[in-house]
Amino acid sequence: MLQREALAGALRAIRSLRGLHYGDLARSTSKSQLGDLETGKRTVTLDKLADLADALNIELTALVALTISIQRGEPCELTLSRASSALSDFYEAGGHELVAEHYVDGKLQTRSAGKPKRTKDLEAVKAMKAAGLTQADAVGQLGLAKTTVQRYWKESM
Repeated sequence: MLQREALAGALRAIRSLRGLHYGDLARSTSKSQLGDLETGKRTVTLDKLADLADALNIELTALVALTISIQRGEPCELTLSRASSALSDFYEAGGHELVAEHYVDGKLQTRSAGKPKRTKDLEAVKAMKAAGLTQADAVGQLGLAKTTVQRYWKESM
């Protein structure tokens, strides 16, 4: 089952449970867009999904968890448990600090255009260069593309 079909079922069920009609959700989306969402014909942005969740008086995370549980055919509690475990792993690995680095005073910081550097790979290449190994050694041991190793090698000069 596609995610948009699972979302369609979740939206229908929540709207029905709340006794809401399309017009009641007009502040979040048009009737035609809601119709397309509830038939699985349309995808939705995260911002639009947040607006819909608010209009349906349900937490965004609950709507997403319900959608995923429908798509996977599993109890919502299992979906939430797996998500909670993934978040715990993320935090334990330092993910919270990495996220915080991207914001100053609650605003997302800009970054240069293009693909972001993989700092762990860059540091590994620098360490191999400092140890006297060759670029070919770095490609073989790190499993990186030759061009990536070359670029990181030049940066460590």
